Amino acid sequence: MAKVENNDLIDINDLNDDCLENILEFIPLTDRFSAELVCKRWYCICSLLWKKCRKFDIDDFYRTDENGQGYNTKLLKRVFARCAQYITELNISQCYEKDTIFLAYEPYRKRECTKENEEDWRDLKEISLRCTNLEILTLGSTMIEVDDTYLSLLLSRNENIRTLYLTSYVDLEGQSEFRIPYKNLETLVLSYCSIPIDSLDLRTLNESTKLKNLMFAVSSKSYVDLAFHHFQPKNLEQLHLDEHIFDVPNIIDGLVDPSRLKVLRIENRMISESKAITNTVIRQCQNLEALGLDYRFYDHDLCRINDSLKKLVCLDISFCDASTDLGVSNVNTNLKCLNADSTEITDEGVKNILRRAENLKKLNLSGCYNISEDVINIAIDAMKLRIKRNNPTPLEVGLRDTYIDFDSTLNPCPLLKFTHDDMHIMYSNYISL
Repeated sequence: MAKVENNDLIDINDLNDDCLENILEFIPLTDRFSAELVCKRWYCICSLLWKKCRKFDIDDFYRTDENGQGYNTKLLKRVFARCAQYITELNISQCYEKDTIFLAYEPYRKRECTKENEEDWRDLKEISLRCTNLEILTLGSTMIEVDDTYLSLLLSRNENIRTLYLTSYVDLEGQSEFRIPYKNLETLVLSYCSIPIDSLDLRTLNESTKLKNLMFAVSSKSYVDLAFHHFQPKNLEQLHLDEHIFDVPNIIDGLVDPSRLKVLRIENRMISESKAITNTVIRQCQNLEALGLDYRFYDHDLCRINDSLKKLVCLDISFCDASTDLGVSNVNTNLKCLNADSTEITDEGVKNILRRAENLKKLNLSGCYNISEDVINIAIDAMKLRIKRNNPTPLEVGLRDTYIDFDSTLNPCPLLKFTHDDMHIMYSNYISL
């Protein structure tokens, strides 16, 4: 390597402000305070960078090292205070420290924790109310009940929220009547949280013209029969109904325009409903591009769906443990993504899938115990045929939790990849495929 002359070295302070700002932007938020102390110029540039901070994730401040584990609440407060008023995305979904009371309902403050920590989390709660430009808010996995008075106040100061995630272990308790804000809401995810159906405010939900994506994966019994509560939203494009939601056919029929749906996921554990759900999906949802069907769906259901829904590019039949090769014998030729996790598919079924869906990019066969090592050669042969036909579409095959042993570092064929990792085929992100 050629020796670098001192004359070739550039002092970082000789750079113009724009270049220096681009460099300092790579400094983690936790180290930005140190950068501010270098000189007055750096302080001014870092001050500008705080104003450009748009995303804040509390989990970034969870440490696990030789000094123990937990949140560095002092540093968390300092950073949050500097950027709270500028951020548009706030994620406080991983407060799993037992003494975290950031969002806690009053009685839960009696948990064992130091007085110092208690003051820190109370301060953080107050700082969060400075957030007035939020567009995305994620709450959950706090293992504590969320103070709905606090949440109502936070949401009332952020009328531009477009995406709201209320996820696991969020139990809204308190004295105020909490309501979901629908003014500008486009995506609402209620994932195994418990909030009263009154808080959902179905009348306002039905009138919302901006709400397009809705997920109900809830543990509250009040959501069991949404059709009974006159669930009739207008412009939904994505809908997820979990196993606790009953009377799915009437829910879909109740949509103002079911044909607008592009993404639909149904978790059905009732054998008696599978035929009715299939009939409704075929009749009402002809424009679906991604469909997820879990548990109690069978080969004849899948065959009818594959025959009828010609726009499908993503199909998730994971955990339909009664599904066999017959259910995928007529998969859509335009399919790009198929999740067959824990089904009864065999080598022959895989061969048929790859023969029909020549543009398939992701195939998840994890938990499919009826396939053998021959699947590797089947996939290689299919990819060789693609290459021969000048089809450059790559293929990733998931084989986690199967009897197949292979070296995932090997490259058996161009454009082909096998993986032992969790292969998350997200129906909501199918467009990126």
